[in-house]
Amino acid sequence: MFTTWYIAGDDDLDALLAEELSASVLHLDGVGELELLALGDVLGVEYAPAPVRGEDGAAPLVLRVERRFLEAIAAIASARPVASAWQAHAEHVAALPLPEVEALLGAMRAFARDGLAGPGIVSLPPL
Repeated sequence: MFTTWYIAGDDDLDALLAEELSASVLHLDGVGELELLALGDVLGVEYAPAPVRGEDGAAPLVLRVERRFLEAIAAIASARPVASAWQAHAEHVAALPLPEVEALLGAMRAFARDGLAGPGIVSLPPL
């Protein structure tokens, strides 16, 4: 199970879904929507992505990751305490070794910063 994040704008979605867009991508291994909700709780900001495609089930679900959530991730100063707290709040993340969770948060932090500097981040969650 993993969620996939892409740095992409809403106008890029057709090309992204057709795999015709060369977008930056980050696979969040072991992370689904429940784990992102738990991370939001740890960071003190609600994870509330907005559906931009596929709400009716006819197409893949694509979510726009909220700017406040990305800003909270980008602002993580030290991954270890956040990683430990996230493990305590998310079952699938708890199954990962702490260094792996720290590395994942580091990748998410860098990706969030890049997304904030560009068109933002869309998410394709696991079904």
